[in-house]
Amino acid sequence: MMKYFLITIGFLLALLGNGRATDLWDLTFFFDDDTAVGTGNTLWHTAPPQIHDVEAVGGVADQDWYVIRPRAGRSYEVQVLNIGDALVYSVGGVRRYNNNGTTVLQESADLGPTWLRTLRWMSGTDSEERIRVMGTDYLNTPYSQYTIQFFETTLFCPRFNNSGTQVSVLIIQQTNSLPLDCNYTANFFDENGLFIANAQSILSPNGMTVLPLSSLLQGYKGSANIAHTCGYGGIAAKLVALEPSTGFSFDTLCSYLPR
Repeated sequence: MMKYFLITIGFLLALLGNGRATDLWDLTFFFDDDTAVGTGNTLWHTAPPQIHDVEAVGGVADQDWYVIRPRAGRSYEVQVLNIGDALVYSVGGVRRYNNNGTTVLQESADLGPTWLRTLRWMSGTDSEERIRVMGTDYLNTPYSQYTIQFFETTLFCPRFNNSGTQVSVLIIQQTNSLPLDCNYTANFFDENGLFIANAQSILSPNGMTVLPLSSLLQGYKGSANIAHTCGYGGIAAKLVALEPSTGFSFDTLCSYLPR
């Protein structure tokens, strides 16, 4: 009985107009996604997309907060799409913040048509951060809906070999459907997972680069990952180990984490 009593009280408080929209995540007793410190709604790479609304209640624009936990040396993307009622079109509608929501780390970009906004970045630290989606004004309705999804965009390359008689090269191609420059950083690790070195540059639309590793990683063998701002699926890459004396080559494709 106490359970049903608490649910009823929570529902009545929402109806009285506490300045918050009333979708599923706004009504839970375990966390409150209307605040940066209260939200427990965590976005993960393998989680399905979430559908939210930014219905204004009590004349106050709604805001939804999400927890993310990026890792150093990796790259990520947040997509807010299928936007209804012209919400979050304006600058500031979708942002990335520090863990308590007091410092703006990144503004979202408009990818092509205005129904898709995105955040793409390479993380420099292991951290806990916040994503905020905010309605435009007090006129937003329950039909002011959007879909949000989170991607890890890092590519993982399981093998290079610059030891013995082999030398390796890294080949990267930009595959974005939109004509945008993007950045990448290739991080290299030895067989024990210890960081050795990195290389970074810019990829132009449809551009590619061939990075010789003979001097950068002389005498090493191991693996690599590639962080970038090209978005999930935005680049393709492979490591090629060459055996000059025989002419043999050994291709190792780089891959994204599956979803």
